[in-house]
Amino acid sequence: MKKTMLAALSLALLAGCAAVPPKKPQNEIDQERLSAAKAFSSCVGANVAALDDGVSDASTIAFALTLRCNHEYDAALDALTDGLDSSAAQIEAFKTRAKSRDKLIEASLPLVLAYRNAQRMRASTSTEQPATPPAPVQAPDQVPTPVQ
Repeated sequence: MKKTMLAALSLALLAGCAAVPPKKPQNEIDQERLSAAKAFSSCVGANVAALDDGVSDASTIAFALTLRCNHEYDAALDALTDGLDSSAAQIEAFKTRAKSRDKLIEASLPLVLAYRNAQRMRASTSTEQPATPPAPVQAPDQVPTPVQ
């Protein structure tokens, strides 16, 4: 009887160990998250010029970019949820929320706005007339007093 219980307990413990995959080291998880985020950002960066007409709403462009980079976005979500101590249902709920239209827009919108800002800066520097050099800045004790 004792041997049977001991064998059953040993099997239960072994089965429990086999069901839990070994946890990755945190630095490896962090590196995978960073790599996935960079891959998504690179995809968006590589496609923003082709999709942004400069007229459409930035949110519309951001949504289209995230859809175009869907593979990289999914990989980033997987990396983000890897190693979490959450149930499968909680992780799935997180991924479902992350795939909502608002979250898809939110993922790429900062990159679209940065691209547009860079385009505006480029346009303003290429169309400006050569500026006259600024007047020398005077120290506060050298500021002329107004004539009364």
